[in-house]
Amino acid sequence: MSIPDIRGLSLFKGLISHSHNYRYPQTFRNKDVVILGAGASGWDIALDMSTSASNIYLSHENSQLKLKLPGHIKQLPSIKEIIDSETVLFRDGGIRRADALLFCTGYKYTFPFLSPSCEVTVDTKGKRIRSLYKHIFHTNFPSLVFIGIPAIVCPFPLISLQSRAVTAVFGGKSPLPTRELMEADIEKELLNRTAQGWPERHAHRFAEKQWDYNASIAELAGCENLSPVVRLLYEHSWRQRTFNTIGYRREDFCLVDENTWCHRSDKLD
Repeated sequence: MSIPDIRGLSLFKGLISHSHNYRYPQTFRNKDVVILGAGASGWDIALDMSTSASNIYLSHENSQLKLKLPGHIKQLPSIKEIIDSETVLFRDGGIRRADALLFCTGYKYTFPFLSPSCEVTVDTKGKRIRSLYKHIFHTNFPSLVFIGIPAIVCPFPLISLQSRAVTAVFGGKSPLPTRELMEADIEKELLNRTAQGWPERHAHRFAEKQWDYNASIAELAGCENLSPVVRLLYEHSWRQRTFNTIGYRREDFCLVDENTWCHRSDKLD
């Protein structure tokens, strides 16, 4: 979990939590809640919580998100200071009363269950795991693998490809390069990302890069890549997050063929 250091936070007497601990909207019934962070978890929790909370203030550093949100969810700048036990000051000078603060500020990679002898190291910000070839295999101990590290992706198809790659490597069907070549590949990718303006903290972030990554993992696994329809459906759903924020999760789809999808209702008609 990642909780920023906010001036005066120790003064706040209401509920302080992180998205990691969020379970039920009823916990925030009739409360005024400040949610810090407007990534997927931030506004997703805001929508879920909107059935119970009185007012929700979605606080973030970005420009106003073009989301169709319920009226009692307001977008505000990031928090500047906690003034007293229940008052929050925002960077535009606005002040709001709050019963709860919920931090949707991301996560840091940490592996306290691994011995130091495993040589799994993370950068000082906790955002990049070093020495992971293809974001999966530890270069010094290739039998130590990490599945599901990439962020901002279509997760389950990607994880399926990663699992197939691990199976192929462990089964001797797809030998890995030498440690030196794997380290060189990691460095090359990091330099390319830096040249494109991606900070090191986004070392495992993919977004539009995920499709080329999937192709490389499928090649390593010796299996077919994902069908084009997976990308088409993912990109449709991503757009709907903006234009149909409240209802997009209720859409129901059918896969027609490798290049086509439709809404289930259209197929039934």
